[in-house]
Amino acid sequence: MQKGELLEDTIRTVGQYTDAIVLRHPDGNAIDAAPIISPVPIIKRGDGAKEHPTQGLLDLLTIAEELGAVNGLTVTFRFEFVDKRVTSTELSSKIVSESDVINCTKVQKERFADLELYEKVKDSLTIDLSLMKDAKNDI
Repeated sequence: MQKGELLEDTIRTVGQYTDAIVLRHPDGNAIDAAPIISPVPIIKRGDGAKEHPTQGLLDLLTIAEELGAVNGLTVTFRFEFVDKRVTSTELSSKIVSESDVINCTKVQKERFADLELYEKVKDSLTIDLSLMKDAKNDI
């Protein structure tokens, strides 16, 4: 958004030329209000650091393409919790051995207001060969 354009005006204008709008905006309130003003469906792409709803769809698509299906799989998620601090749960060999997919995000420095906390946890989500020794062959 440049030159003083209002998001509402942009949504109404773009909505006249498209079948849907994919919207990502740092203000979660703007994303919640968009469907009310839009003449076409709004696909919520997230509000910056807090939400990435389409990322889950992309993850499922990747799993389906790589493994041929998503039903019946054991998917393990490992990710950072900046607002609630980073989880201290360890990814054990038992969990790895039972998983068909392991989805792990990186710790992102830009999400930390407390750089000391970032330094403390930045390597906490590392998955290395020693951890993967008990993994299924096709993981």
